[in-house]
Amino acid sequence: MLSIVIVMAAGLVACYICAARGVGSRRVVPAKPPISNWIWSFCFFALLIFLGIYDRLSLINAIFPQELCCAVALGIGAYVSLRNAHIRAKLGSLHRPLPQILEFGLLLVGAYLTFIAIELPSNPYMTDFYWEGLRLEVVIIFIMMLALHFLFQRSGVGAAIAALAFEIAGIAEYFVVTFRDAPIMASDVLALGTAAAVGGGYTYILNGSVLLSLALLAATVLLLSLTPLVTKGGHRARCVVVNLVVGAAIIAGSVVGFKYVSFANDLGIWYNAWIPLDSYWREGFVSSFLTQVQSFSPKEPEDYSNEKAKDLLSSYAATYDATLGSTEERKAAETQYNEIKPTVVFVMNESFSDLSIYDDLAGSYTGPNWFNSFDGALSKGTLYVSPFGGGTCNSEWEFLTGCSMAYMGSGVYPYMVYDMTGVENLAADLKQEGYDTLAMHPNLASNWYRNVVYPTFGFDTFLDISDFTGASKLRNMVTDEATYDKIYEELTSTDDSQFILDVTMQNHGGYDTGALPASMMKD
Repeated sequence: MLSIVIVMAAGLVACYICAARGVGSRRVVPAKPPISNWIWSFCFFALLIFLGIYDRLSLINAIFPQELCCAVALGIGAYVSLRNAHIRAKLGSLHRPLPQILEFGLLLVGAYLTFIAIELPSNPYMTDFYWEGLRLEVVIIFIMMLALHFLFQRSGVGAAIAALAFEIAGIAEYFVVTFRDAPIMASDVLALGTAAAVGGGYTYILNGSVLLSLALLAATVLLLSLTPLVTKGGHRARCVVVNLVVGAAIIAGSVVGFKYVSFANDLGIWYNAWIPLDSYWREGFVSSFLTQVQSFSPKEPEDYSNEKAKDLLSSYAATYDATLGSTEERKAAETQYNEIKPTVVFVMNESFSDLSIYDDLAGSYTGPNWFNSFDGALSKGTLYVSPFGGGTCNSEWEFLTGCSMAYMGSGVYPYMVYDMTGVENLAADLKQEGYDTLAMHPNLASNWYRNVVYPTFGFDTFLDISDFTGASKLRNMVTDEATYDKIYEELTSTDDSQFILDVTMQNHGGYDTGALPASMMKD
């Protein structure tokens, strides 16, 4: 693609020189484009140059027609933008209501092209789209474009910003699906800091679908920049106020509609909480994402109240005390616990799994032999966790609280969205029993709001990456062994009863960094 970019860039530079000098202009066209035209044009030009550099770094994987299509679209956008003001003025001079019809039509076409642009990179089922999702997604995009169009005084800038924002979201979705085979969930927006902390371990390669998506973005922005220039006459101030009021009203109406109109129940959007990617592919990224946002809060059971919930828990506890809780075995266990107060160590080992059980993945790997052969465990087996391809904090939350993600809102990360004050958990319970409580995770403390949640849960101490200076590393991550050494230090430093939570980091994604020594690789 680099050679295409060089040719296109050279041609555009020549056009810029001619435009700046007024060469070849006619009387009906301004000799020198106004500054706004230059800004529009340079945006296309800058993206073209960026893609050329990106390709030079071998980060684009596309065939020649896709590269050519993207480069030509950006080149045309850059060139035509130099005549932007003239074209807008010509369209605005048409007899009413033609300018207004054109304005509305360009926004509608722009919304549809944006819909295709954001779905194209990550959606392999574009031809099997459900009508309800397609319609809703285009309407949502159109409403956002319309609102910003008025807020930016119908200049085309606002709608173009909306298109760009949706495109960025679409490309982000492409990377997330590529890396973890799961879509962007609503809670992911709250975890941007965590994503940024681990994002350096991935390689961001653009494929042909992304280039075609960028070509559509270029076409969309170009069309939106050509919205007819409506003459304000002597009422400029009044027009500015009216446009601002209309834009604000559209946003307010959208917020009210989102609050009271259920996309799932009223508009027929089907969201599969267990396989969300299927819903994103069939109903659309934007439609599914917002449907998920609407389900953030768990559905309250019929006739629910806090008092009834407490009564129910009390009845269960009373039943247990009268049955299993009154056995000789239970009494002996209570006596032993009160005498010993055993230290409890919980290790949540990042991405630990036995891939040898999968024929297509095993290769020469025979599994974690020591772990599988150890016969000193009271109980061991296969564990199924709710997170997939991310969401480590949800496994923590389920273990510490005993609550299941099955009853939470779909796509929710409780650490990120709920107030944990007063939530019953192991750390708080054991602290009340006189235990010292410690949590460790050799990465940023702010990941998944652990620096907020852990103290709220009752952990006395939280060891983060700053406490592992000089620790051994593998794949540029602090090793599991280093965290176990910390656990040993804690266990040998006191005879007090302890509860230790260790969330390791060594085997965290991404897995294509090349940081694993060749001697450790298996065929």
